[in-house]
Amino acid sequence: ILVRYGLKAGTELRLTLPNFVDVDNDSDLMDDPSGLGNAAIGLKQELAQASDGGAPQIAVLTHVSLPTGDDDVVSNDTAADLVLAMEWGLTDQLGLGMNLGAELVFADETELQEWISAALGLGITDRLGCFLEGYVFTEELDEYTSAMDLGATYLFNPNLQVDARVGFGLGDHEDELYYGAGLVTRF
Repeated sequence: ILVRYGLKAGTELRLTLPNFVDVDNDSDLMDDPSGLGNAAIGLKQELAQASDGGAPQIAVLTHVSLPTGDDDVVSNDTAADLVLAMEWGLTDQLGLGMNLGAELVFADETELQEWISAALGLGITDRLGCFLEGYVFTEELDEYTSAMDLGATYLFNPNLQVDARVGFGLGDHEDELYYGAGLVTRF
């Protein structure tokens, strides 16, 4: 659950409440843990609005993840991230979004993870949309993990939207599968 509150034009306070995590290890030798993830607090600041000349809308986001989740499914460490988000309206129905981010995990040794993602969104009707998204995460200096997901959104009214997605790992992680659903409401 992400709660966003506008502090002023272009600035929002963000509170992420713990989500439910259910891990399937695909092994009879290991338990399949489940429990709550971590909470986080953050800010989003718009840096530039999209222009008719093709310049993207740009924002910067930062969050601090708090070790509030269950040890069986999430890290019990504090982490901070910084994300540069960009979005281009390619046509009235087609958009491209990109995120470039880094996260510092404050554990016994401070760890750095970097990522980049790109999403292509298509408005099929005024209410129905779909998207395709790809990710690349660094694991170590010369190792990375990549994944892809696709999903759909449905706008019930201007204040209520649902989404669903399914994703899979690529390369050495091709047997990994994940899925999720979301609900967006405006108060």
